[in-house]
Amino acid sequence: MFSPEVLEIPKNRKTPTTYFVGDMSDIAQENVKDDWLLALWEMMHETRDRAFTTHSFKMLTHSREVPRYS
Repeated sequence: MFSPEVLEIPKNRKTPTTYFVGDMSDIAQENVKDDWLLALWEMMHETRDRAFTTHSFKMLTHSREVPRYS
């Protein structure tokens, strides 16, 4: 289940942190909506552009296909 409020956590964290995305799921599943993936990619891009933060995002997938929006 997608929880948009969770995407705010990395935006507000000032110390570098590693996040494990999809530890209980697979972000490349067909039932993952495109707007959910877009929101995830946008959040990662936004936090990357902050000079004071260097977060790492580890993404889990069992798919051989490249996730959309890579």
